[in-house]
Amino acid sequence: MIEKCCAFTGHRPRKFPWGYDEMDARCVALKKSLAEQIVKLVEAGYTDFFSGMAEGVDTWAALAVLALKKENPALKLHCVLPCEGQADRWSASATFLFWSRQTRSCM
Repeated sequence: MIEKCCAFTGHRPRKFPWGYDEMDARCVALKKSLAEQIVKLVEAGYTDFFSGMAEGVDTWAALAVLALKKENPALKLHCVLPCEGQADRWSASATFLFWSRQTRSCM
């Protein structure tokens, strides 16, 4: 039974002024803020997180949850894919970013 959960969705990289440049200071700041908010949710008792796994905010949030999961194995990331082959249209950099972070399984 899931008592407290959070779902993520947001803009794709092309909608941000920095586009796909994740080294841009604004992107770094956004990802830091997102991670800080997720920490606050965990501290408030949230354990289940849902991501649509689209490029951008969805995957940045998923990666933040997975980073926290290393220290808190009770956390769960649920990947809610809208269709088979969701990542087939991802850019090469997005594919590398996600899969290089040892995320072969969402849970």
